[in-house]
Amino acid sequence: MRSRPSPSGRIVVDSRSEPECQGYFFYNTTQLTWAQLNKHYEVIGALLKSGVEGANALLLYAISERNQNLARAIINSGCVDEKNLSIAFTLASAQESVSLLKLFEGLDFRKRDLPQLSVDDLQKLTGAFVLQGVESRLDIALKGNNLVIDF
Repeated sequence: MRSRPSPSGRIVVDSRSEPECQGYFFYNTTQLTWAQLNKHYEVIGALLKSGVEGANALLLYAISERNQNLARAIINSGCVDEKNLSIAFTLASAQESVSLLKLFEGLDFRKRDLPQLSVDDLQKLTGAFVLQGVESRLDIALKGNNLVIDF
């Protein structure tokens, strides 16, 4: 049984405010972003259930940051599609995070096998990458059996 949203989450949803509206005062930040930045996990669930977009990307962020509370709120919202559940599960598997993997128990999605790449295959992915017209650079190097990204 899912818990009810906190009073602050209900205020946003029940007031019929526009959950996708962006704050004009700070980098067009959405209510979902503010809730995530301030760790208001119940509000995140309420916003997603009310139709706010962004569950898929936010789940992948939560898993990559190993943020179990955020991942739980997003998964429990029921708003993540099967493809992104599968990707998030694969990422949690690669991290060997038992606590994150437990969040996926009982969910129906296709589980993918992690690709096994040789050192030679990984070496092919290394190099320096620069986007024309942009002053940033991305360097990918092989250290041991891992790719290391520096930007």
